[in-house]
Amino acid sequence: MNKKTLIEELSKKTKMTLTESKNAIEQFQSIIIEALKRGDTVNLMNFGSFKVVERKARIVYNPINKKFDKHQAKRVPVFKCGVKLKNEVA
Repeated sequence: MNKKTLIEELSKKTKMTLTESKNAIEQFQSIIIEALKRGDTVNLMNFGSFKVVERKARIVYNPINKKFDKHQAKRVPVFKCGVKLKNEVA
């Protein structure tokens, strides 16, 4: 499922127009992104949680040029699914 089909499904289930559904999904995404930028965790009960974790700097070997490179530390978003979602899909 891509964003377009998600918008269509939301529109059918909620009786909203396609434009309203698109705006709702885009606002939902922007709220989560802004919260993660601030370092907050977003918990959606029975669905899962979004958070940002810090990856340490590390040395990696590049087999193409046969050299060791240093990767900088970085922050990455992580999603952990909730119990209900896991049970429904499994």
